[in-house]
Amino acid sequence: MTSNDRYEPGELEVPLYDAEGDLLFVMRFESLGLPFLLASVLKDGFVAQFGHTSNSAQRQSFSCIRKFASFLRSTGAGMQLPLPATIACDLRSWLQASGLAPSTAQSVLNASISVLEYCERRDVDILSRGTRLIVDSFKVPPTSPHSVPSEDMVKDILKCCYREIESIEARIATAKRLLAGVHNTDLEKDKAQIIGELLVIGHGEIPRRTAIPAALRRLVDSMGGVRAISQYIWISPRDLLPFYIAILIQTSGNAEAILKLKRSCVSPHPLRDDLERVVWEKPRSHREQRIEAPVGRSWSAASLIRRLANVNENLTTKCEKKDRKKLFISYMTASKKPCVPTNTLLYLELKKFVELHSLEKFSFSSLRYANAFAHFRANGSLADAKRRLNHVSIATTLRYADIAARRDHHDTVILGFQGLMARLSLSGSRDASPSERQVLWREQMPVDTVFGFRCRNPFEGIAEGSSPGNLCLQFHKCATCPGALIPLDNLEVVARLLATDAVLRDAHSRAIREGWLARFQLLYEPTRRILTEEILPAVSATVRTRAARMMDLRVIPPLE
Repeated sequence: MTSNDRYEPGELEVPLYDAEGDLLFVMRFESLGLPFLLASVLKDGFVAQFGHTSNSAQRQSFSCIRKFASFLRSTGAGMQLPLPATIACDLRSWLQASGLAPSTAQSVLNASISVLEYCERRDVDILSRGTRLIVDSFKVPPTSPHSVPSEDMVKDILKCCYREIESIEARIATAKRLLAGVHNTDLEKDKAQIIGELLVIGHGEIPRRTAIPAALRRLVDSMGGVRAISQYIWISPRDLLPFYIAILIQTSGNAEAILKLKRSCVSPHPLRDDLERVVWEKPRSHREQRIEAPVGRSWSAASLIRRLANVNENLTTKCEKKDRKKLFISYMTASKKPCVPTNTLLYLELKKFVELHSLEKFSFSSLRYANAFAHFRANGSLADAKRRLNHVSIATTLRYADIAARRDHHDTVILGFQGLMARLSLSGSRDASPSERQVLWREQMPVDTVFGFRCRNPFEGIAEGSSPGNLCLQFHKCATCPGALIPLDNLEVVARLLATDAVLRDAHSRAIREGWLARFQLLYEPTRRILTEEILPAVSATVRTRAARMMDLRVIPPLE
C-alpha cells in the first residue's frame, strides 16, 4: 500500500435508485478513510453481500460498514495489509467497549464479518493466514411485547389528528388567499406584503434572516421569524404528522410503506361505485397492498390522501424530480427545499404530538397491531385481520394478533360452549324434524348431525367453503368442524358415536374387499381417525359400556 493511491471519481461509489430509476442516495466508500485497495474490496464485498436487499437495508448495512471503518482507523488495523488474524475478535472487543446497544453492536458485527467472509472467498491478500471469523454473538435482550393502543386510545388519537388537520387546512387556505391578493383586513394586507417581499428577495423561497434588510427584518420578527413564515405558507414535517398517523390507522398499512405513498394512489373500484381503492407498494414483500374505502366520507383514507395532496400541492414544483410523485412531501426550512421527511424526524415530531395532546406513548408500528386486534375482535376471525393487513399467510397475521390478545375472545367462546352444554344437560335430548332444526338454529340451539355429533350452528358458515345463512357444505364431516359439541358423558351421543364407529369399520372392511379403499380414505378416513384416536378414547369405560347396550346401527345411514 502506497501513499500514491488515488480514487477515480465515482470508482468507489454505490448509487441507490428508486423504482422509477431516480437517484435516491450514493454510498461513498472513499469517505471511509481507508487505503484504496481495502476500500475497493469492502465495496465489492458490500455489493456482493447486500446489493440484492432493499434500499433501506443497504443504507443500514452501509452504516454498519462505516462503523467497521471507524474501528479500522481508530485501532490502525486497516492501515497495513493484510488485516491481523485476530480482526474479528478485536472488532468484537472494540464494539463491546464502545457502549453501543447489544442489538446495534451485533448488526455491525454481522455486516462486517459478512464482508470479510466475501474477502476470504475471493482469496485476496486482505486477510492474514489463520484468520478466524467465528466469534461469540452479543447477548441481545428479548424484545419487550408491543404496547398496543386500545380502541378508545386509537379513537382519541384520531380526534387529535382531525383537529390538527382542520387547523392546517385553514392556515394553508388563508396563506393561498393572501398570496393571491385577496385581503379581508388591513392586517392581512400587511402580512401579505411582507411575505411577498420575502419571496422576491429569496427568488420564490423565504430567504435566510441574514439576507433580509434590517427594516424588513423587524417586521419579519414580529410575525414570528423566518421559520414561522415558512411554515405559514408551506406544510412542515410537523404538519404532515396528523395526516400520516390518520392514514396509517385508516389503511392499517406498514409505516415505512405508507410514507412512500404516491399522490396517484387513489383509484376507483373496478366493480362498485360506492367504493374506491387506495393502492401502494410494500417493498419488503414486493407485493401490491390495497384497502377499499367508502366514497364521500370526509375522514376515509382516500379523502385524507386527497386533502393532504391539496395542502402540499404548492410544493410539488419545488421538489426534486424523485419526490414530485410522492404524497408526504413537506418544506424543510434548513435546506430550503421540500422533500419526504425521514422516519427519524417523524418520530421526533411524534414525541411532541403525544406530549401536546397528553396521550399515552405509542409508535407508528403499534397502530398496525391495533388494527389487527380490532379486526380480530370484531368477529373473532383471523381471516379478516389477514385480509386487512394484506398478508399472504395467516402465520404472519398471528404475529400481530397473538394468543395473549385473543385470550378474552377465547374465554368468551369457551363460556358460550359451556352454557350450551349446560342447557343441553338440563333439557335432555330428542330428535328434531327439519322444520324444528330451523327453529333451533334461530334460537341458537345446537342440532344433531348425521354422524351423531351436535353442531352449534350449521348455518353460520364457519367451516371452510361454507357461507353464512346456508347449510354447511361439510355438514357430513362435522368431526373436523370447530362448531361441533361432543358431550362425552351423554349416553345417547356416545351410543351414536359407537354406532358410527361400527359402520365406518364395516365400510372400511368392505372397501378393502370391493376395491374402493382409496375412496374410503378420501371420504371417511379423517372421521374414522378422529373417532378412534381422539374422541372414543376420551370416553370413560363405564359410559362406553352402558352406551354400547343402547347402540342402534339403524340411525346411521348406509355408506356407499
